[in-house]
Amino acid sequence: MTDLKTAIYRERKSPFIHPFEGSGADDVFCPSFWVLSAANGCPFDCAYCYLKRTFRGEPPVLFTNTKKMIAEIERWMARHAEPQVLNAGELYDSFGFEPLRKTAVELVELFRRQNKHFLLFLTKSAWYPQIEPTPQVILSYSINAFSVWRYLEHCKTPEPENRLKAINGALKNGWRVRVRYDPIYFYTDINFMRMPSDLIIISIFQPISYIYRMSQKPERLTLGTFRFRPQDRKFAGALLDGLVQDGGDGRLRVPNRAEIYKAICDALPNIPVGLCKETLDVHKKVFGEDVQPNPHGCNCTL
Repeated sequence: MTDLKTAIYRERKSPFIHPFEGSGADDVFCPSFWVLSAANGCPFDCAYCYLKRTFRGEPPVLFTNTKKMIAEIERWMARHAEPQVLNAGELYDSFGFEPLRKTAVELVELFRRQNKHFLLFLTKSAWYPQIEPTPQVILSYSINAFSVWRYLEHCKTPEPENRLKAINGALKNGWRVRVRYDPIYFYTDINFMRMPSDLIIISIFQPISYIYRMSQKPERLTLGTFRFRPQDRKFAGALLDGLVQDGGDGRLRVPNRAEIYKAICDALPNIPVGLCKETLDVHKKVFGEDVQPNPHGCNCTL
């Protein structure tokens, strides 16, 4: 939960719903989906945040004309005969200003009234709606290692353990829950992270170990690593030095990421795993040469 005073309030003039058309690169697998912009930006301050680059470091914006948003969602529901997912976390943190703002509960109740379409929340918070769950709403939590929380999230997001406890609580309360572990950060420069490389590897697998021990498991885990554009190097600074190289798809990528993905898949054999905005070559290394990309789906798909 974050102080609402840190945000800008205004009406949204453009549509609240718009399509996301995938990665735009032929060699990168990323499906298209629908995006809901109930706000812009995020109240947290993660060093790797793409929203910070997208909105040029401006404070988050909370749109005040929610009645117009609800009406637009109702028209969107009526327009689509086939089930669709509406992603309410692509351009803002879904629960970053909850429960003070109360928009999330209003959206849950809207989707509860029908049984065709689905709403996806995505958050770094440790909160979930304290109401009766519905299968039409999916809660997706972004987690990371303690070392990343300390050095790259600047201790301004909820601690990873608290997020994992929220995941466990939401599952026990009957919510559909997904987890996104992205970006997995396995930098081994002792001077930057102030940690030996073996402790960084242990830190990476701490949240995986917690999920493994849960009596109820998330329905899907999505993994990802840095995929900056070359023009973002100036923004990222020391974050990328010595970590990434040309990925061959117009992005700066971590060269040995498939090994980490595969190790996590092996550690959680009973949880479907997807990859976020990954190259087809990495999909083959993780899932097999003859297997289609993301055979179990990813965070943003049905």
